[in-house]
Amino acid sequence: KEDVEFVDAIELLRKKEFIPMSRVGLPTCFSWEDAKDIIAEMIMVCSSFCLLPGWEQSREAAYEYGIALAKGKQILMMEKLREQWKKGTIYADGCKCDVR
Repeated sequence: KEDVEFVDAIELLRKKEFIPMSRVGLPTCFSWEDAKDIIAEMIMVCSSFCLLPGWEQSREAAYEYGIALAKGKQILMMEKLREQWKKGTIYADGCKCDVR
């Protein structure tokens, strides 16, 4: 279920002209512990960081959010983005966005 939510969010962001990056594309043999340095580097090259509903229950997402916040990344909430897109009040400029 979690991967489906990530994939859906990634597809929506692509349709809205973001360039999404996500751990979903990493080899499945990597545990989060194995991949966390790669994920941190992905966050570093992104201009924004998008959180999916329920991220607060994820230790991994909380860690990644902390990196994004410390590095001054724009924090986006997927629920709010969906609402704004329905109203036509937000547009992307091709920025890279890490999805959590």
